[in-house]
Amino acid sequence: MKIKIAKVIGFCFIILSIIIASYFCYQNYNSANEEPKRATLVINLE
Repeated sequence: MKIKIAKVIGFCFIILSIIIASYFCYQNYNSANEEPKRATLVINLE
C-alpha cells in the first residue's frame, strides 16, 4: 500500500514540476516578445 501512495505522490510531483516549468518558459517567451515592441514604442515617441 505504501508503494502505491509513493507512486501517486511521485506522479503528481512530476506533473506539477512540468506545469511549473512550462509556465516559467511561457512567461519568459512572452517577456522576450514584448521587449522589441517596447523598444519600437520608445523610438517612435522620440
